[in-house]
Amino acid sequence: MLVALLRNRCPQCREGKVFSGLYKMNDRCPRCDLRFEREPGYFLGAMMIGYFVGAAALLPTVILGTFVFNIPFGPLMCVAALQVLIMNPVIFRLSRLAWLHAEHRITKKLS
Repeated sequence: MLVALLRNRCPQCREGKVFSGLYKMNDRCPRCDLRFEREPGYFLGAMMIGYFVGAAALLPTVILGTFVFNIPFGPLMCVAALQVLIMNPVIFRLSRLAWLHAEHRITKKLS
């Protein structure tokens, strides 16, 4: 499952690509026809995953900048904002893929 998630693959067949562009998702899997977005607001949980991943990624920057390098608050926040902008596409994609894979696995076990 982890390999399929990291390779941008469908949670069902693990062959079709979920994303067709940087932020553009396919509506359905090109291989098995699994529908990715089931309803409006489906990826709300993925937003929470993205928030926590982003916060966890910024934590070392803030801790090192504050306590080790004594960087003032303003410049440190500029560095953190730049880090978030650079990491945004990766966090967006990974959080949606993680949500898809987790939901598919849970649904499969319940049925």
